[in-house]
Amino acid sequence: MTEFSRDNEISLQDLWRLLVRHRRPTLIGALAGGALVLAILLVLGRTYTVPLAFVPQATNSSALGGLAAQFGLAVPTQDPSQNPLFYSRLITSEGFLRNLVNSSVKRDGKPVTVASLLGVDETGIEGERAAVRAAREALSVESDMKTGIVRIGVRTSDPQSSLLVAQQTLALIDGFNLGTRRSRATQERAFAEARSRELQAELAVAENRLRAFRERNRDIRFSPEMLLESERLERDVARLQGVYLTVSQAYEQARLDEVHDTPVITIVEVPRAPLAPDPRGALRRAALGMVAGAVVGLALGVFWPVPHSGT
Repeated sequence: MTEFSRDNEISLQDLWRLLVRHRRPTLIGALAGGALVLAILLVLGRTYTVPLAFVPQATNSSALGGLAAQFGLAVPTQDPSQNPLFYSRLITSEGFLRNLVNSSVKRDGKPVTVASLLGVDETGIEGERAAVRAAREALSVESDMKTGIVRIGVRTSDPQSSLLVAQQTLALIDGFNLGTRRSRATQERAFAEARSRELQAELAVAENRLRAFRERNRDIRFSPEMLLESERLERDVARLQGVYLTVSQAYEQARLDEVHDTPVITIVEVPRAPLAPDPRGALRRAALGMVAGAVVGLALGVFWPVPHSGT
C-alpha cells in the first residue's frame, strides 16, 4: 500500500473515530436538520402549477412598408409580437404585471382581482407593488426560438387561483396583440388615406398634361422628340396609376385590420386546473437537511464540547 493510500485510510479512521466520539451531537444535528426542513415545507404548504403554451401567428407584412420608405416615411412593417423572445420581456415587464394584478376575474360567480388571487389584499401603491412582486414570482416564461412556442407556468398555493391567473394572463396577451395590430393598422390607414388623396391629385395633373399634349399635337409620327415626350407622359400616368392602385388596396386592407378581432396567437396547451400539487421532493430535501445538520452537530461537538460531570 502506498503512502498516499495509508494517509487516506488513516484520515477515514480518524473521521470514523470522530463521529463515534461525538455521535450524540451529530445524531441530534441530523435529526434537527431533517425536522427543520420538513417543518419549513409544511409551513410553506403545497403549490399548484398551471402550464399553458401558444405560438404567435405570423402576419403578412404590409405593402405600405416599401412604399412608405420610398417617400421617407416610417410605417412599421414588422410586428414585434411575432418573436417568441418578445413575450419573455412582455410578461415580466412592470406595465404588464401591473395590468394583470389590477384586472378582475370571476371566481364562483363573484368578481375578484388577480392581486387577491395571489394572496395580496393590500390597497394603494404599496399593495400594488406587493401584488406585482407576487405575480413576478408566480409566473415563469420560456421561449423556444426553434419551434416558436412560448410556454408559461403559473404557480400559486391554490389550484383554482392558478387556473384563473393563467387564463387572465393569456387573455391580456391576446388583448395586447390585438391592440398592437389595430394600432399598426390605424397608422397604415392614416398614411394610405393621406397618400391616396395626394396620388389622386398627382394622377389628375399627369392625365391633364397627357391630354393637353395630344390635343396640341395631333400627328406626332414624324417627330422623334414629340414621340419621346408622349411616351414620357404616358409612363408618368401609368406609374401613378400603379402606385394609386397599390395604396388603395392597402387602405382597404388596413381598414379591415383596424376592426379585426380574430386572435393572433395559436393556443398549443390550454390552461387546465391541476389534478395534483407540485412535487416537493420532501425526502430528498429532508436527507440533505439531515446531512447538513449532522455536519453542524459534529462541528459543535468538536469545537464546543460539553464537559461531563465527574462521579
